[in-house]
Amino acid sequence: MKILILTTSLGQGHNSAAACIAKQLNLMGHENIVIDMYEYISPLLKEVMSRGYLFTVDSAAKLRPLAKEVYLLNETRQIDSDEV
Repeated sequence: MKILILTTSLGQGHNSAAACIAKQLNLMGHENIVIDMYEYISPLLKEVMSRGYLFTVDSAAKLRPLAKEVYLLNETRQIDSDEV
């Protein structure tokens, strides 16, 4: 059986999963190929998507303290409303 595995280089989780699936399929005797769909469409698209992903991850890390503060504030309000 021939199998196509599509992946993307947003972080490395997708590529790692694709590689593990490909390895298991090889062990089972199945022919397969792993293709980065963004790279296949356009190397420029791959670059833009990768940079966008890294920007999002970086931004999320910077917002973590604010998110924690909002979460704790919400938890405090939840406790107060349960006492009423």
